[in-house]
Amino acid sequence: MPPETDAAAQDPFADPALDPEAPWEETAMAAPVGIDEDAALAEAESLANQAAAEAEAEVEAAKKEAAALEATEIAAQEELTLDEEAEPAAKRPKIELRKAIVAPKPVPRDQPLWLWLDSLNSTLQGYALSFETLALASDGSKRKGLYTQADRALQTLLGEEARKIVFQDDSDWSKFRCVGDALKTRGEKEECFTIAISPALSLWGIGVGMKGWVRHRAAKIALATVVAMQKAEVGEEIPDFTSAPAVADFLEEARKAKDELLYS
Repeated sequence: MPPETDAAAQDPFADPALDPEAPWEETAMAAPVGIDEDAALAEAESLANQAAAEAEAEVEAAKKEAAALEATEIAAQEELTLDEEAEPAAKRPKIELRKAIVAPKPVPRDQPLWLWLDSLNSTLQGYALSFETLALASDGSKRKGLYTQADRALQTLLGEEARKIVFQDDSDWSKFRCVGDALKTRGEKEECFTIAISPALSLWGIGVGMKGWVRHRAAKIALATVVAMQKAEVGEEIPDFTSAPAVADFLEEARKAKDELLYS
């Protein structure tokens, strides 16, 4: 609040005669001359209304200031409460607010997958292929010893016929949808695949993978496995794969996997 000042200093028109501290002298009041009483009353009423409006405005301003102060205090108190309730950063688990995206399940990797197709398209029918075949999926990161022996395995099993193997690549399922549908029974993800066909034996295998050279080798291993098991079923002697133990191990895995499907 500003310091009080002399009223006479504030109002240059103040009459010293009205000062209660001044010596009182009786004076004669002159009769009013030419004063309009209605105008005086109107002016007095206007001043009174103006004073009332100013007082009301001051009250509203005070209310707003008090409300703003209260809101600030509440916000500060809430922030303090949250800080007190919060756990130390080292102990609090990080919550991932973004919705988790569930990726389609891929075909199992580096293991024998026996497939039974519901139908064959005209290309596959032209080779008189069976509805049963073996698929092998890979990313090329595991069992490298197996895939590097693919050519040797086919050469050992087929001899000169290994040169006549036909490869069909389908990266978008536009050529062999029937194969893609069969793969869907083993994994939800639509992946590229290559088919390896032995026209002489009417046998085939499938390699699955996003890398062309990886699925190409996987198709060779799948075909070699089918050929070896076909030879065993008809009583033919299976070549010795002691020099290629990775192939021998995979043949045994494929045999057990098929037995489990047939007798489970």
